[in-house]
Amino acid sequence: MKDTLKQNKENAINLKKVFGSVEYKNVSFSYINTIPVIKNISFKAAPGDMIALVGASGSGKTTLLSVLSGLDKPDDPFFSHHIRWKNTSKIKSFFSEQIKNSNKDYNGFIELIKLLPEDYSKWDIVTKAQYLETMIFLSNYLLSSQGDRVAMAHSVEMRLPYLDYRVIELMGKVNSELKINGLNEKYLLKQIFKNRLPESILNRSKNPYRAPITKAILKSNRNLVKEYCSEESLKKSGLFDTTKVVRLINKLEKFSNASEVDDMALVGILSTQIIYKTFIENFQYNYNRLEKFDLFFDQRSFSKN
Repeated sequence: MKDTLKQNKENAINLKKVFGSVEYKNVSFSYINTIPVIKNISFKAAPGDMIALVGASGSGKTTLLSVLSGLDKPDDPFFSHHIRWKNTSKIKSFFSEQIKNSNKDYNGFIELIKLLPEDYSKWDIVTKAQYLETMIFLSNYLLSSQGDRVAMAHSVEMRLPYLDYRVIELMGKVNSELKINGLNEKYLLKQIFKNRLPESILNRSKNPYRAPITKAILKSNRNLVKEYCSEESLKKSGLFDTTKVVRLINKLEKFSNASEVDDMALVGILSTQIIYKTFIENFQYNYNRLEKFDLFFDQRSFSKN
């Protein structure tokens, strides 16, 4: 702990003195015209005050932070996802200066806006959030990296009943108020099963699931980190700031409770380093080992001209 405090002191940034205060009076907020997610919140915060937000999962803590951070703009096309993207974007601090400079003019929001349907602005907040989640996260990540690819690698064919196209088409016609009522998620589903499931299941608190990334990588697969995240490997790829990555690994080795941002940074850096070494540094394609077919059917049509 003393070494860490000393390291933080040496690398500390001098912050300008802050004056004034922030005060909220009777703040309420709801995503759609139903039960408010936060209701009549009042408080005043002065510079240096330490404030704790305490409550069960799903009680509105994240929503309150979004409001305080100026994200309470429901007309923003990406309103629902800004807080997640803000957290994820912290990982970019680990990029090398070369990568930062090469991407300084890139704006992913502009690219994403081009993909939105023409009537997107007329949709309610929940529908917009579902569209973004389906287009960006569900198909490209969950069903790919954490779904079909993982299952097929182990010869398992997945069946996802809630992704049946008939269920998707039906729920696309259902009002958002029946999908989430205030902070009561899966509202319609709960109503359907309220006479079939015990109260303890219907009304239990939301519990996020997280993979034990740091434990799995640093404890069980330490050799991976040594091979792909060594100073030599990091300098060779030129993708990440070597000093920052080494400092992150040292931090995660000393403390057992890693933050979600640190977990994401570790797995993102390691995965990128593996891809670089496999497909760029050591990539070799042997054209002599191409499969030779005994019988080949060519159904392409060619112009007679």
